[in-house]
Amino acid sequence: MKGHFIETQVKLNRLQDYLHNVINQIKEYNTREPRFLQFLHTMDKNISICREYHFTDVEELVKILNEDWKNANNVYTGIPEYYIFLEDFQKRIKVNNQLFNIVKMTESLLCQITDNIEEMKKEQDVTLAEQL
Repeated sequence: MKGHFIETQVKLNRLQDYLHNVINQIKEYNTREPRFLQFLHTMDKNISICREYHFTDVEELVKILNEDWKNANNVYTGIPEYYIFLEDFQKRIKVNNQLFNIVKMTESLLCQITDNIEEMKKEQDVTLAEQL
């Protein structure tokens, strides 16, 4: 179980790096922040707070992160409807492809973290069953 916990912590660090990349890329090319950016900021802040205060209930943190990610991906105002507009068409394609790839990596990593939590819960259940 400790291995899954450490692996989850490492992935949370990487998730925070991905969030920073998405946030920074959007800020670099836009003067107005899209509405969904507040959810990405919240995810970043929650990871930082948990790290700073040595929060160990990673399961609860991941639930909150998943909820914020879901809100950031609102069909009408979220990440799926967003693109960076630049006058230079080739640069626009390149920048939006980079953003799309970072978003997909972020989503994939959040799924992996959620899977790690599920594995940790299963191991806890097995350990508790063995103790009975």
